[in-house]
Amino acid sequence: MSRLPGSSVEKIPSGRSHRGRILQQASLFAACLLFLAAGLGYRQVLQSEGYQVQHERQVRHATLIPGTRGRIFDRNGFVLADNRVKWSVSLDLGKVRRAIRAEQRRIIAAQRLAAPAPSLYRPDIEKVLAEARRIVAQRHLDRVNRALGEPGRPAAFRVNEVALARHVRDRRPFPFPLIPDLRIEGEDPSRRLARFVEQLPTGAEEPLTIEPEVVRDYPEGELAAHILGHVKASADGESDDERELRRQLAERHNLGSNSFTVSAGYRGAAGVEQSFDAILSGRLGHQVWERNIAGERQSLLEQSPPRQGTHINLSLDLRVQRAAEAALRATRDANGVPLPGSAALIDIDTGEILALASTPAFDPNQMSGRVSQEYYNSIDERGGWLNRATQGLYPPGSTFKLVTALAGLRTRAVRHDEVIDCGPGLLVGNRVFPEHISGGYGPTDLEKMLIVSVNVWNYIVGLRVGPEALAAESRRLGLDETLLVSAHDGKPETRQVSRSMVVPDPAYKRRRGHGPWSQGDTANFSIGQGYLLTTPLHMGALTASVAANRTRTNLTLVADPGRGSLTHGGGPLGITAAERRALVDGMTRCVDEGTAGPVAIAGLSIAAKTGTAEYPKDGAKAHLAWAVGFAPANRPRVAFVVCVEGEDMTSWGGATAGPVARAMLAAWAELPNEVAGAR
Repeated sequence: MSRLPGSSVEKIPSGRSHRGRILQQASLFAACLLFLAAGLGYRQVLQSEGYQVQHERQVRHATLIPGTRGRIFDRNGFVLADNRVKWSVSLDLGKVRRAIRAEQRRIIAAQRLAAPAPSLYRPDIEKVLAEARRIVAQRHLDRVNRALGEPGRPAAFRVNEVALARHVRDRRPFPFPLIPDLRIEGEDPSRRLARFVEQLPTGAEEPLTIEPEVVRDYPEGELAAHILGHVKASADGESDDERELRRQLAERHNLGSNSFTVSAGYRGAAGVEQSFDAILSGRLGHQVWERNIAGERQSLLEQSPPRQGTHINLSLDLRVQRAAEAALRATRDANGVPLPGSAALIDIDTGEILALASTPAFDPNQMSGRVSQEYYNSIDERGGWLNRATQGLYPPGSTFKLVTALAGLRTRAVRHDEVIDCGPGLLVGNRVFPEHISGGYGPTDLEKMLIVSVNVWNYIVGLRVGPEALAAESRRLGLDETLLVSAHDGKPETRQVSRSMVVPDPAYKRRRGHGPWSQGDTANFSIGQGYLLTTPLHMGALTASVAANRTRTNLTLVADPGRGSLTHGGGPLGITAAERRALVDGMTRCVDEGTAGPVAIAGLSIAAKTGTAEYPKDGAKAHLAWAVGFAPANRPRVAFVVCVEGEDMTSWGGATAGPVARAMLAAWAELPNEVAGAR
């Protein structure tokens, strides 16, 4: 402003000088408004679809619901694997959050007060929080203990701290199972459930809940555990069906990878449960929900109910299986030590396995959830995970003399009625291979060899035949082939089978870097020792083939009432009627008057061959006790094999393995075992 000359009035400048600046500012403001409007328009129009997808992914959620597993029965309809409802008591950690924080503050205050220098005290927040969580959880568990116990005698459940920490880490939004299973031996779970519901309050703010869950149940416990296998939580890995369903739902409902929850379910982890998992699992169901901002369900967009899996009838006969396992568990050495072992009984016509036992075993009921390290270690220390019938690799010992005899007869290296002088041993190279009695057996033909299991006869015939012919006969009878492969789809009926059998020959020894083959190797081979390794089930299949006068028996664990006699492949055994008669008569007399006497059952003709093989055990030599055979001897219907692992050199074929074979045959023939043992 300026003052006019000679006047006290000030002159106000014209606003025209600021007009350009105002226009500039207005233009800038308008440009900003236009930019904001354009940005909003871009987001509303061009990016709306992307925001819609993001919104849908935030509010839509899918729950996958596994189907109830199919049941597993024995051949007669007895249940081997079933499903049951498990009731658990769970704690909603979200509803006790304030109590946990209060407990955390109390612990920190107490620790600060007890600290030598309270002003310098720095709490370990995570450790204190974990302890506060445990204390609050135990406080609520004590309420459950009082409800479940009798007056004046509360139950004594304690919080599993490891399980709680794992739950907080992996499944924090879900209730924590304080008591995973209300079932306790000797008490009806429904009674415990009723007592709990009666005494504990309910309501929206009550943190304790009762959670039902369908779980796998094995009513026979350890029985046939290696065949049935076990299941594990389906959350441990996706199946192909689950991946495909996730993909389809994600496409239809714009679901992200975090928009899925899988309800509790199980899938096969071993044995038949694993091999037939696709059949037993059934079909996944699902629900797709729209939720509000608080995560509560509002509307159901799509659903499909789950479908139960298909039931399976195994070829096992529960009575025979029980008898086999009970007899194996009762088998002990001279010092009373329980001996591991395996046994099988096979239907010769169909190849269906009526019993397949291995001890020690495990309880598949313990395997459905998280297996405790203590339980796992206890089974591991006993060797209970190994299915000795299908995975155990052993020298077959004198049971292999059947193969040596067949090789000798078929190559015309020996006649069935040829008499060979068998002394106390045979000099092979610079080593004497001994007989198992000091004086030898003298003049011996095929029948006598089988009755008393003459070693020298087999040394001589084996050397006449040679290692290549012995190996060829072993392979012709299937000792090198994988067993339990389904004839329908070529897949294994159980994955717990060995593929590492050894049928040795000179080429095998060279590959191992053990030098050239010697005649001593042939002598060992001829009596089922040396490099030869096979499984008990292989020897059972071989024995069934010999009984049926053929070279192959295709084994199966699945019952099929319409199966009838199978064409097992292979070919005829290739021996004459007279040779077969000598073979069967020798095995029958082995039971009646020879080494297989403990197998004998009054009124049932049995043909058998026993064996005692040497194998390494904890750095020392020990005996394997073997018994193979079939019954009835004149018209065979079943074949058997038993193999028991001795702890030392005091176990013997007939004496140790024979009673197990007799127990199986007695159960099959529906005879009491004490009557079966009468001669």
